[in-house]
Amino acid sequence: MISPGDRFKVVLAVHLVLREGDKILLGRRQNTGWADGKFHLFGGHAEPNELALKTLRREAEEELGVKIALDSTELKHVRSILSPDHTRLHLYFVISKWSGEIALKEPELCSELKWFDINDLPDDITRDSREAIANIEKNNYYSQTDRDD
Repeated sequence: MISPGDRFKVVLAVHLVLREGDKILLGRRQNTGWADGKFHLFGGHAEPNELALKTLRREAEEELGVKIALDSTELKHVRSILSPDHTRLHLYFVISKWSGEIALKEPELCSELKWFDINDLPDDITRDSREAIANIEKNNYYSQTDRDD
């Protein structure tokens, strides 16, 4: 029997898929140590003892300065990513309503934010975001991979 301290760890991350019609909001990463220079969906990791929707609301406020309306928030995709020492579980929430003006609140980590047509995503988007968006558009609710890039 595995003791609680020896259990495999799961790292939870949430992603904000902000939509305005056929447009989707992406940010260009910088100074993060992962995928710097590429566009990516906004979001982040859960803090200790934090549930997914609280993480989603916190990240929306921290990164974009908006409050999201939970009644217009839909979990549309789950991606499981196997890393050498843990599993990552990424939850992708499509959000169609928020209050406040979208603004870049962490310019040290994101150099720009930009709306893109869902059918014309930039070439310099992370593979993770591109695949998640494609899965959402196809109504594929789950995917998994053994790569962490």
